[in-house]
Amino acid sequence: MDRKPTQSLLKRVFGYHIDRAALAHHFLYETPSMLGLYSNLDFEEVLALSHSWRLRADRDPGLTSLLSKRDVHELFSYIFRHTPPNSLTFENIRGAIHRSNPPLSQTGSALWARLNPFQETKRDFSERLARCDSAHVQKAFEELGKPTKTYVAPGEYAVRVYKYGKSREGLVLLPYLSFSKSGQIAGYIKDIIELICPEIKKTKSE
Repeated sequence: MDRKPTQSLLKRVFGYHIDRAALAHHFLYETPSMLGLYSNLDFEEVLALSHSWRLRADRDPGLTSLLSKRDVHELFSYIFRHTPPNSLTFENIRGAIHRSNPPLSQTGSALWARLNPFQETKRDFSERLARCDSAHVQKAFEELGKPTKTYVAPGEYAVRVYKYGKSREGLVLLPYLSFSKSGQIAGYIKDIIELICPEIKKTKSE
């Protein structure tokens, strides 16, 4: 029996890729308005938007231009198209869930289906986005237009504060960044479970 299905799903999605877990964490941490859009999105679509954090960090001109247009379908489609093949693409997410060994448990399969309800109905993506609450969409654009934060381990945090003065703006302390690779993955997964949608929090995964 899979006692922690959400944790198991995320472990399968990220595998040993700390960079993918970090992207998902940073994206969800810095754009909490995504929770307001989730009722019209599949969970895999939320994860596939994670590369927006890297685009923001790189000050991608295409992303900047689209943020001024306020067209959520065009913006999300741009993020999907500009996610590199070694990141959280739909192909990588679905491959990790459906083609990895061992096979997904019955509990995990049921949870994945519940978190991705639109895969079965094939409802149009643009139609679903059009139903999103306009206030949440507006907030998402505002959050995606802000500079990215810097995530540091305890020792580095103290050094940065000492070097740059008392200002802590833009710094986020993550204690597990000083842990081993497996510890960092576990820390990201724990934080992601606490950040994401109520549908996941209602499962017996914590």
